[in-house]
Amino acid sequence: MASTLYILLPSKVTAQATADWTHSPRPFAALSANGTIEQQGCQTLSQLKPTLMQVRQVVLLLAAGDVSLLQAKVPPMAASKLRMSLPNLLEDQLSTEASEVILQPVSIVDGICTVAAVDKAWMESVNRTLLAFGAKKVHAYPSQMAMEYRAGATSVLLDHENAIIEFAAHRFDGSYIGLGLGLDQTISTDAGQQAAGVFESLQALSLFVPESEVTVYLDVKAQEAFQQALTQDAGLSQRLTLQALNWKHRIAGLDANTPDLLAGISALNQSSVDWRTWRWPLGLGLAALLINMIGLNIEWWSLKREAQALTASMTQAYRSAYPKESVIIDPLAQMQQKISVAKKLSGQSSPDDFVVLAAQFAQVWDRLAPNVPGASVLGLEYRERNLFVRTRSFNAADQLKTSLQEQALMLVSFKDGILQIKPVSGSPK
Repeated sequence: MASTLYILLPSKVTAQATADWTHSPRPFAALSANGTIEQQGCQTLSQLKPTLMQVRQVVLLLAAGDVSLLQAKVPPMAASKLRMSLPNLLEDQLSTEASEVILQPVSIVDGICTVAAVDKAWMESVNRTLLAFGAKKVHAYPSQMAMEYRAGATSVLLDHENAIIEFAAHRFDGSYIGLGLGLDQTISTDAGQQAAGVFESLQALSLFVPESEVTVYLDVKAQEAFQQALTQDAGLSQRLTLQALNWKHRIAGLDANTPDLLAGISALNQSSVDWRTWRWPLGLGLAALLINMIGLNIEWWSLKREAQALTASMTQAYRSAYPKESVIIDPLAQMQQKISVAKKLSGQSSPDDFVVLAAQFAQVWDRLAPNVPGASVLGLEYRERNLFVRTRSFNAADQLKTSLQEQALMLVSFKDGILQIKPVSGSPK
């Protein structure tokens, strides 16, 4: 499955000269994650919509004539401050207000900063268009900086479209040098006009390209005509090499230093999270959560019915035993209270009676206190079926806890010399 879709954009002038440039077929190439070209051709954006919605990112190659590479001398400064300073540094080189263009620094070599400049309104329009067609993430790079190049040599790319030759040149000598323009001519079918047009293209080429080795990438159909025209200029033919243009040549120069002219616009208009990628995992997660919630609610309803049935049963049993009782709040607690009262009236005692608790504690204290120097009991208090013993100089809580367990008692707390003791739950009544 393709990972990146490359689309060659028309120049701004060409796009504005047509009613709707999205209806014009555009050269494209769909590449896999490992860089293999899976599909290429020429289609409209409507025809490319299924691919636009599937690929991870869309990379637009801007017409070289739409992007200016400017240079300015800059003092040492942080990247954030440099971006803020660019409008002032390039004020003399811009033909419009700085707020109307996008400025992206490319590199700084020997105090000279190369900056890519492009019309902001055009980029915003392109970004909105691609997002409307379903693109997830959109990048835009200048054609002259995306093409294949070698240090010390010049690469030239010639595109023929709508009677215009798009001319892009790129040279790298420590700093980037790139330019682009549209030549209002095309290769005619007439042999004479064809030769004249090609020769004029070569003359323009010699004007803009410095005296160095030059590789010219152009369509296979135009290669023969250019080769013949080179015979008329021996000097140019010696340093010119013609290459058939393909997508590998168009994008070979893209790297981390290539300025993305949609970086700022994409950050404002695109979501940082592609929710469409997560729609299936999120859907499955929500389904699992819903199933679990339904299961928990069914279990809760079942337990609630059981609790209601048990409470009703205990209430019925309590009413049967004590028919004169009118107020029943907690049948289990009230039944235990009635049983405890009945035992006391019959002379029986319960484990949480004061006398029982005090007697059992006294047995434990008599065995333990002689081994704790200075330990003594200052007072006893009985409340809420717990025995509270106020002591002095007693510091053997662990030994007391063990001894109390032998009498079916437990030490609830020991704070500020006060022991809280109660029967172990479930001890014989």
